[in-house]
Amino acid sequence: MKQASVPVITFMSNQKLFSLLLIINMDKSKIFDPNTVILLANRRQRVDWNELTFEVKNQEAIIHFSPRLGKGYNRQISLKGGLTIEIIDAHLKETMYLERKHESIFPLTSHFYLSGMSAVETFNTSEIKPSYTESTGKNYLYHLPDLMEIEKWSCNTAIKVISIYAPIDYFQGFYTEEKINSHPLFNLINGDRTPKFHLPLGKNNPDILRALSQIYQCPYHGLTKQLYLESKALELFALQFSTFDSSIFTSQKFLKKDDLDRVEYAKDIFGLM
Repeated sequence: MKQASVPVITFMSNQKLFSLLLIINMDKSKIFDPNTVILLANRRQRVDWNELTFEVKNQEAIIHFSPRLGKGYNRQISLKGGLTIEIIDAHLKETMYLERKHESIFPLTSHFYLSGMSAVETFNTSEIKPSYTESTGKNYLYHLPDLMEIEKWSCNTAIKVISIYAPIDYFQGFYTEEKINSHPLFNLINGDRTPKFHLPLGKNNPDILRALSQIYQCPYHGLTKQLYLESKALELFALQFSTFDSSIFTSQKFLKKDDLDRVEYAKDIFGLM
């Protein structure tokens, strides 16, 4: 399901997702995002955060739903450089509403729906549609600082979503041109943290589905697992970037050659060619 001044596993807060917004320090203390409210019963009944249970192990946190809310979990995996993977697998007992206030620091977010959908209303912004839907089998790329929203999650179908969050400066080492492109994504990566965008990028193609499945079924542990999941997260970002106008990315030389070689080398190591 979507930090402000307290780090989550690494940096997540006010992320737009059904994550239930658990902010976890690695000392296993917990603080839930004060800018998010969970509501049931047509937004009349507020959910107590104490209804959720959690466990922390190494670089992972898992949030479990109470029986009243439904079945399933939200799993957050912290990777190098603030990169975070979030896996949601849940079936709600009733429709859930998330009311959120996003702060000015917000990650670049990749969002992939395997099943389920959400309807979103946005407020205090003219840059994002006042309402939109995210649907099964599709993927999205967004940056949504400084706005308010209400996200509605249906109980009619299972929810399976994978999201990847990256701090904006994570990509600065990949960018080789000083010229600012008119596309908001490039403005963001070049250091302008103000652009807001929510980009529907179409259906999950076979390459995307393969990478998502490999994240779900990661067979590794420890350092190997971290390297493997980082390579999958970057692959999914690359697949999303490739859906834009190819001339934009070709002319701007978004990835350095040695970065591309590193991704290919990782594929060879894990036998994914």
